[in-house]
Amino acid sequence: MYNNVTAKKLLHEFERLKLILIKYNENNWVRGVELVIEKLEWSFSEKCNEPYAFYLDACNTWKAMDRVNGSFSDYYIWHDDFNERVRLNELLDSIKNHIWDIVIKI
Repeated sequence: MYNNVTAKKLLHEFERLKLILIKYNENNWVRGVELVIEKLEWSFSEKCNEPYAFYLDACNTWKAMDRVNGSFSDYYIWHDDFNERVRLNELLDSIKNHIWDIVIKI
């Protein structure tokens, strides 16, 4: 069932992900993330008659993006400084894990 609080948490994680992708010039995957954000935002609209349908569609879009070979799951942030690269990718993995913790429950 659709839960507004959970959907807002999910939206927050996708917004964090989008900022990282933009900062590190990832122009391909950011489009999919923006699509997920758009679906989640629409689920909050008073004009939306079926918020759960848009929430579910957003979650399924993420699943399609992240769970196949050559997908977003293979993406990592490159940085010349090894320690910084590790830190950035740990942050990226943390965000992706938070997203999956929510998405996997539907």
